Amino acid sequence: MDYFFAHEIGLCAYVEERQFDQVRRWVAWYRRKGVGFCYLYGMGDLSRLRQQLQDEILAGLVVVININASEDGTAKRKAYNDCIGRVRYVCRYLAILEVGEYLQGPGKSISELTAFFSSNISALLFEREGGGNCYIVNPLMVVEFGDNNQLLRIKGYEMCEAKGLLVGHKRPKRIALLSHVMARNGAPLALLSVAKILKEDGYELDVYSVVPGPMEEEFKAMGIHVTVDPMLHGRPLVDQIWYHSYDLIFVNTAVMAGCFVKRLDDTPVLWWLHESKSILKWCRLDEKFTSNLKHDRVYAFGVSEVARRDFKEMAPDFPVDGILTLGVSDSYKRARRKRQQGEPFVFMMSGTIEMRKGQDIFLEAIGLMSEEERRKCEFWLVGGRGQSTQKGYEERIRSLAVKYPEVKLIDFQLHEKMLELYGKIDVFVVPSREETLSIVAIEAMMMEVPCILSDGTGVASFVEDGISGFIFHTGHASDLSEKMMMAVRNAENVHVMGQKSRHVYEKNFHQNQFAKNVLSKIESCI
Repeated sequence: MDYFFAHEIGLCAYVEERQFDQVRRWVAWYRRKGVGFCYLYGMGDLSRLRQQLQDEILAGLVVVININASEDGTAKRKAYNDCIGRVRYVCRYLAILEVGEYLQGPGKSISELTAFFSSNISALLFEREGGGNCYIVNPLMVVEFGDNNQLLRIKGYEMCEAKGLLVGHKRPKRIALLSHVMARNGAPLALLSVAKILKEDGYELDVYSVVPGPMEEEFKAMGIHVTVDPMLHGRPLVDQIWYHSYDLIFVNTAVMAGCFVKRLDDTPVLWWLHESKSILKWCRLDEKFTSNLKHDRVYAFGVSEVARRDFKEMAPDFPVDGILTLGVSDSYKRARRKRQQGEPFVFMMSGTIEMRKGQDIFLEAIGLMSEEERRKCEFWLVGGRGQSTQKGYEERIRSLAVKYPEVKLIDFQLHEKMLELYGKIDVFVVPSREETLSIVAIEAMMMEVPCILSDGTGVASFVEDGISGFIFHTGHASDLSEKMMMAVRNAENVHVMGQKSRHVYEKNFHQNQFAKNVLSKIESCI
């Protein structure tokens, strides 16, 4: 008959007192190799070992067992025999860490190995009912037993994989994705895109978040387990019980900086930075705090040059390894209108109404246009109040907007509706005082709509002024106004500029390019 086993591979090891401080790290390393449960044996007072592993013991991942013996050699043999009996219905296979001493010892013959196993390890107790083979596995070799405890042969490591007994260098690598929130907006959506890429490439993934939210269901629908831990961002990564269980930790946003207040050891971390300077300040990530962050084994990447620059200004001693911009799924539709004679030239901006987004700069620039040119245009301002809307700012924007009959205020739109709006405009405007990227600008370029971008926007570094879009000086309404009038005066060239902006999207922000960049960065970190 077949048995249900709680774990595929269990691990047995004898631990000496001098090894106690290293055991937690060592257990986690083996768990990454596919071991589900650990039996740890030792002599004498094991209270310090239990203290080191208290989280793992409480989680049911480890059991610590005291062996009474006069010397280590005898204790090991007792430990192996005891473990074989305990593991019978718990693990299908047993990995014995130090059995390699006997398997690979100089001058060991097959008969000597057979004698060792026959006399010191009760392999028959591990045999399943109905006959068949039972196996004792170590990281390098497999010893296969037949009926009546007869050793049949010793197999090399490469045959272990063929038998499916030991997951070795070809096992799927495990990555933990960390987020501060599961809301359906910017950074979590970017993390979802990363998860899709890694999942398709064969990585095993788990998600950890500080705050729950609707994005949980999207991760779960992909078969990814989500754990919500309110203290995730306030506890050092190296102190997490699961830290060593992964090949890489992917940390999303600078909000998670509290993870790096203690030095990491062997598991690398990729830290993806999205925030602008004002948000970093709001999170209190000033130089005093960031000077205490530990960057060993941490590979930091900004989502744009603006994100990299702003983080370096707040954390000058923390190395940022480069740029990992995000990707946007191609929703291009050849539905962009051809403006007819006499139809208005349409500008649009979109975003939460807040000082950072620069709606006041957009409206001031409109006011600086000549009345004759303004009458040729329409200006669509899409958005509404958000959590970060400053008191009085929304009222100021609405009062400015009503001064110009050409301005239309439009509430927030669903994504599909936004894609339709791109097909009805001529130029998209991003007047942000600071914005590390701008998804809406990328989507506009995807739809062959050229953009007028402030140079405080991360996307601006990818656009060639006057060729694939327009760039103006951040906060300078007069400069923006001049660029807008330039677009109106050269309306016949706007369509060509839109085609070139599409090329910018394809080269830098297409989902396929993003996938290549993500996998390249992940592989370089691991």
